[in-house]
Amino acid sequence: MEEDFFILNGEYSFDNNIYVQQLPPLIIPERRVEEIEVLERDGCLNIDEGTYKPFTKTCVVYYNGKYLDKIANFLQDGDVIFSNSLDRYYKCKVYTQIEGTYLFADGEDKWYSLEIYFRCQPFGYDLQNEEITLTTPGIIFNPCSFYSKPKITIYGSGESILFYVNGNEIQIKNIDKYITIDSTLRETKKGTTPANDKKIGDYPKLEVGDNTISWDGTVTKVIIQPNWRHKI
Repeated sequence: MEEDFFILNGEYSFDNNIYVQQLPPLIIPERRVEEIEVLERDGCLNIDEGTYKPFTKTCVVYYNGKYLDKIANFLQDGDVIFSNSLDRYYKCKVYTQIEGTYLFADGEDKWYSLEIYFRCQPFGYDLQNEEITLTTPGIIFNPCSFYSKPKITIYGSGESILFYVNGNEIQIKNIDKYITIDSTLRETKKGTTPANDKKIGDYPKLEVGDNTISWDGTVTKVIIQPNWRHKI
């Protein structure tokens, strides 16, 4: 059986004398639903905005070293990859009490057992996230298990451009060279300058499978960072 491990911000756990005893399981994020009790009504009223809660992944590990505090610099917030799902990473904060259980000494080094808690944003983000460039309308395939929230930069000019994702229209007014629509942040910008007033329409998403991209107006190219993600 191959050794389990995790990669945190590009560094392998075993390179920091941390040896995984038990990896966290794959977790489906919980949908964020507000329950409201209504007088004289059975059950409750559910308010569902289509968003998901973060979750905690617990990793049981051994640490081998002279001092437990040596691992503090390694256990920092960022991106984590687990060896039972090497095709995706999770955006996480690390919540860990550095109070491992002492096991035994091996010369000057000591062995400890401890748990590391990764508080993860919902979804695993696919490692394959290369930008996609279109110079003519086309189809983009989402290979993952859930829809994504892309960042789309449209290069063009004119008083009005109509941009379509799966037939859903976004109008861009008075575009000057380019504009970026970021569905994750729900922001429209040109560089660092806010341009929300230039966009009319919902922020686009890329569904599982084929997605049709098209436009009307003077567009020279479209660059899409897809932000593919997995539901677990």
